[in-house]
Amino acid sequence: MNRLLRLVAPFRLYLIGGVCLLLGFALVIEFRSYRMESAATFSPSEISSPSDATHSPWYVVVFVGGEHRIQQGVELFHRVEADKLFISGVQNAAAQEYVLQLLDGVTDETRQCCITIDANSTNTVENAEKTAAWLENQISGQGAKPARVVLVTSPHHLPRAHMLLARATKHQYDIRNWPAPYPGELNVLDGVISTGNEFGKYLLQKYVL
Repeated sequence: MNRLLRLVAPFRLYLIGGVCLLLGFALVIEFRSYRMESAATFSPSEISSPSDATHSPWYVVVFVGGEHRIQQGVELFHRVEADKLFISGVQNAAAQEYVLQLLDGVTDETRQCCITIDANSTNTVENAEKTAAWLENQISGQGAKPARVVLVTSPHHLPRAHMLLARATKHQYDIRNWPAPYPGELNVLDGVISTGNEFGKYLLQKYVL
């Protein structure tokens, strides 16, 4: 063993450099994959009229983590006349009150048939699991008619949220992304920190959890 170590010793720096290069290359590939998770952006022009014979149901799903996400999700639901709206993670009283304010003017009939609020989810994994269960329940009576899902959350959160929702639904739905911009502009440092934090969680939940 000592002899082997002596033989390898002159090449230690090369070996360490090679390992670091491979790790860096792997991280670049993973970061590209991370960015691609949010590439399938939704376009309102994709919505067909409910009276169209080819119309498939569209569902807007919001992963709560800030009021701006809820606002964007409700506005999108109204704008494209989506079939259903699911808001996941509305835990505290302030968020629940905010949702009620945004839905002011919506008929009781629409609320009962088309809007569901999940107040139990506490993190993104639970958001995805609750959404998957809700989706399965919604399409159970629609046979093979495909359901498309528009996922609304913040830009940095989208890649991980998309991955977890696709995994929870066993990749059986067409999931499109709708980034909900932050209320104010993030400075460069905050943007880097937020991206790094989400990328770390993405890797952890993709390969470990």
